[in-house]
Amino acid sequence: MRTFVDINNPSNYKNCSKKQYEIYVCMPPKNTVVINKLEQADVVKVLGGKTYFTAKQVEKMQKSNSSMLAQLQRLIAQGRAYAVTDATPFVLCGTVGEMWVISPDKLAKTYNFLQGGQPLQINQQSFGQRMKNGLLDWTLVRTSPQAMAAQNMACFVPSAQKGQIQTSWGAVLNINGVGISHGKGDFVVCAKLPNGKPNLSDRWVVNGDIFATTYNNRGWADCLKQSDIKSITITSLPNLVFANSRAISPKVAKDIITSVITDVYSRTHIEYEAERMDDEYGLWVNLISLKKVDGVYPYYGVLYNDVKNKFMLDVRFDDSSNVKYFELKDKREVEKYLVNLINKYANQLNY
Repeated sequence: MRTFVDINNPSNYKNCSKKQYEIYVCMPPKNTVVINKLEQADVVKVLGGKTYFTAKQVEKMQKSNSSMLAQLQRLIAQGRAYAVTDATPFVLCGTVGEMWVISPDKLAKTYNFLQGGQPLQINQQSFGQRMKNGLLDWTLVRTSPQAMAAQNMACFVPSAQKGQIQTSWGAVLNINGVGISHGKGDFVVCAKLPNGKPNLSDRWVVNGDIFATTYNNRGWADCLKQSDIKSITITSLPNLVFANSRAISPKVAKDIITSVITDVYSRTHIEYEAERMDDEYGLWVNLISLKKVDGVYPYYGVLYNDVKNKFMLDVRFDDSSNVKYFELKDKREVEKYLVNLINKYANQLNY
């Protein structure tokens, strides 16, 4: 017999607190829309698998797809999708790629920027240093000591039990929604009141697979199981911020480099590190550092030159290394091959 958990009964809530973890934040153009693939999986299905719409895509809807625009506006009004507005100008991308919007005040209280691996408070100065053309591209943030010190409470809901809650900020979130993994079940989380009871007027849903990595697990061992969901990396983040430009996305850059390594060097076991950067000429570059136990491959930069209106390639070799990486092709041949491959992938750009 299934056990029904009353999420409105304060006695079903136990103490919990946030762990230290790292996720990503960006500030895209206003009217960008995101959908949380974990708590709004049914909406993602209705939208054909889409978890976001760039501001440019929304603008195009206004001209050529009014029915889709109306549907999106209804979902936003119902709290089933999130729009970037003056009140919620930031988009967070969680540990497995789920996205939602957040206000400046809540962002500053909950997370810190990182500088040289050390936490840096989010304020006007640190934010301004990271902005480009009035926007903030994806940037790594870490839970703040203030957020980890805050007392929360949670109610475990077994995966067989379905439901919904409306948050204090108007979003409607599914509890154990269909179509995605929930581990043994989701958690309804809220702040702890001074009297020691849960604040049932301000609750949100944390996916069961995510709870284990973002909240302290003491007292919850029987409610959790090992998750096989892969953590998000910067190379798989959607291009929300500069989607109006023709800068190549990190995911496409990674696909290009993957093909190069497997086709040219017959290497299949590779670790990636990606860094998105720009130079004084406004060239958006995605650098992929390919590392292996027997040495370090060169840096490959895949970029689009807005001035010359064509794709370009940046290959930087480590001249201090004595390891011979290119047994079959010299530098010129490698560059030629990569340029041809970039042109092949050009039609996959999302802009």
